[in-house]
Amino acid sequence: MAIPLLIVFEAGNDQLIQWGPLVTGPTANNPSPTYVDDASGTATLLDPNGNPVPGATGLSFTYVTSSTGIYQAQIVGSSFNPAPGSGYTLQVRLTSGSAGAGFWTVPATVAVRSTA
Repeated sequence: MAIPLLIVFEAGNDQLIQWGPLVTGPTANNPSPTYVDDASGTATLLDPNGNPVPGATGLSFTYVTSSTGIYQAQIVGSSFNPAPGSGYTLQVRLTSGSAGAGFWTVPATVAVRSTA
């Protein structure tokens, strides 16, 4: 799984944000990467005006056990009802004692789930 280029969220639906794998390396002296399993952090979705979106602010990431560097955060659909459209931005901050800190921004879109 690579870091996404665009994330599509569905308003009013429970969903998981998966992030990773987080790795250190490889380097010339260590051709195999080391997976990071001690990170913690949050995700926040910003609306097109740069404001935090209710229901998707300060979402805590947890390590997925035995996953080789994968983390996930949960959005609870009953509290997540932003306007559909593009121009959103997901901000992810993770910090690890073994690997330092990372900050990513990813463009995002909010859609309405189809029942068809």
